[in-house]
Amino acid sequence: MKVKFFEENGLKIKSISAGLYHCNALTTDGSLYTWGRGLNGVLGNGSNSHALEPIINEDIEGFNEEDAELLGIKTMKSADEYSGILLNDGTLHTWGKNDRGQMGTGAGVGIEMVECENMPTQVDL
Repeated sequence: MKVKFFEENGLKIKSISAGLYHCNALTTDGSLYTWGRGLNGVLGNGSNSHALEPIINEDIEGFNEEDAELLGIKTMKSADEYSGILLNDGTLHTWGKNDRGQMGTGAGVGIEMVECENMPTQVDL
């Protein structure tokens, strides 16, 4: 089904990725929009709330404001309940459910039954 939000707001999509219950869309101006079921931080906006329409991820927006050529998003991928972006400077940032350490930020099953990163977190490579 066509997501009318982007056309109605004059936005062009560069790429899109989808997880189990969430989607990410990168616009040609470098903005990242997310929507879907927000549990376990999968939308990467610091909330666990659902978003029925695309919302801009303001934390990612900050990467683009500093130096778009250096820190702009090179690529993004999503999986079950987490997502990640690779920036032009080679840094990797992930967010979402991290119950098995799948995001590369450490953690894994510990004290909490469901561990997550609800904001983009840089992976120490």
